[in-house]
Amino acid sequence: MEMLPWQCGLVLSDKIRKVEFRWVRMGCDVFSVVLGFVLGGTVGGGTIIAVFLTGPLVQFWLPKTKKLVCTIVQE
Repeated sequence: MEMLPWQCGLVLSDKIRKVEFRWVRMGCDVFSVVLGFVLGGTVGGGTIIAVFLTGPLVQFWLPKTKKLVCTIVQE
């Protein structure tokens, strides 16, 4: 899976501004959903769940998978 430029900015933002990744990600997702809705898109339950769960889940799993990947790559 590739990382888009704006996603790279999200990952770096917590190191630069000392804001947790989950809050930055949720803010970006909320902005995207609102913009999509204003432009005529539909917003369903799955969209709302994804907006509020993606950031916390990525913040939880990123350090754990990073350690695993670093261990595998070094071997």
